[in-house]
Amino acid sequence: MGRRFGSGPSAGKRRTGNQHARYVFSLAEWLIEDTNAQECLIVTLKTTDGFEVSFGVPFEACRALGWSLQNEANKAIDASEPDEMAIGRTLADLN
Repeated sequence: MGRRFGSGPSAGKRRTGNQHARYVFSLAEWLIEDTNAQECLIVTLKTTDGFEVSFGVPFEACRALGWSLQNEANKAIDASEPDEMAIGRTLADLN
């Protein structure tokens, strides 16, 4: 889980009363740039409607974020793939 800063509920949480509510935007493009002078990379994220934001991400956070993205994506993909054994049994039962 990532670190959280600030205080009080977000606008989405205040509006809905749901502590898990948040605004989620679809990612259209991303760009990673080396700063050559800093101990970070610049990561720019752009939404499908053109909003864009850039972050200076320290190298250690880059490593952790990369690992977390890969790990969570693998778990989500594995969970969404159909169980081939169950499909095989279902097809065999139909015959």
